[in-house]
Formats: sequence, C-alpha cells, structure tokens
Amino acid sequence: MKIDHITRWLCMATLLTACSLSSAATEDAADWPCEQALVSEVAAAVVWDGPSIDGLEAQWRENPDVAALVHRLAARTTNEAQATAAIAAFAEAQPATARDQRLSLLFAGVLQLLNQDRQVLNEGILRYARDQQRRADGLGERLSEFAQLESDTSTAAQTRLTALRGQIDIEQRIFDERESAIPFLCTRPRVIEQRIGQIAREIAAHLE
Repeated sequence: MKIDHITRWLCMATLLTACSLSSAATEDAADWPCEQALVSEVAAAVVWDGPSIDGLEAQWRENPDVAALVHRLAARTTNEAQATAAIAAFAEAQPATARDQRLSLLFAGVLQLLNQDRQVLNEGILRYARDQQRRADGLGERLSEFAQLESDTSTAAQTRLTALRGQIDIEQRIFDERESAIPFLCTRPRVIEQRIGQIAREIAAHLE
C-alpha cells in the first residue's frame, strides 16, 4: 500500500505539534504546500517604478473613471491585450498635469484588488492543505490499527481487517487524487503575481 504522501503529511503534523508554533503566520508557512514561499501580498516596490502609492489605496475609488478601469483590469475575463489597450486609452485621455497622479491611482487600485484576490487563493490553498493533513492523520490511525490486527487470527479481527482494508483503499485514493491537484492550485497565486507585474509595466510606460 502506497503511503509516501501520507508519511509526508504525518511528518508535517508531528513537526507542528512538537514545535508548538505560537505565530499564526509561522503556522501558515508551515502548512503551506507550495514550492514558492508564502508571501501575504505583492509589495508595490517589487513591481512598480512610478511615484509612491502610499495612501492612494483609500483614494482610487473616489475617481469614477479610475475605479471603473481598476475593476476592468482586475477582472479575470480581461486578457493582456485588452488591458494594454485600455490602459493606453486611459492615459491618452488624461490631461498632462494629472496623468501621473491618475495612473498612480490606477495602479494602487489594481494592486489592492489583485492582492485581495491572491489572498483569497492563498487562504483556500491553506485550507486545502490542512484538510489533507487531517486526512493523513485519519489514514495514519487506520494504518496503525491495521498493522496491530494483522497478526490476530480471530474472526472479529479478520472482519475488522476486511472493513479497514476497504476504508483505507477508498481514503487513500481520495487523498492521492486531492494531492495531485496541489501543484495546479499553487500556480494560481503566481498567475496573479504575473498579472500585477504586467499591468504595472503597462501603466508605468505611460508615466511622464
């Protein structure tokens, strides 16, 4: 019976218990199943070469044109070509004296919304990983019971072994199917990071 994936998650659970982690952030990082590090949000400084957007996160909604484009750019249905064209049209429509400020507002809004979307994905991945950990714990308990009963030749023990074997096979299959989905789930926050970077570059290209 294959238990490589189960062993991985059981070891993680044991490590968490032994270390008695006190910080929620540390616990999240320990539960995080993806190769890339768990980062709470994409910082503006990482992708933005324009003016500071400090404080603009609370202001972009006050400009109807900016707010409308922020929501359009943040929508999953807007592709790269559409985003590029919309940003260019918006920049050309702004008076020169206000262009940089409005473009900065635009980026602040897009960054805020896409970071929120990314956080939702991260939280979903963490819930998924913790559910896998709970499944691994349950499978571990049943495997231990199975091992203890294997040498028992009584009728009751053999009946229990038959039931356990079926239960373990089903739970193992479900566990493995869910485990195989984790690499795909882990790509989703990266897709948003790439979108943020692409939009940041497009907006910055129109700055004075």
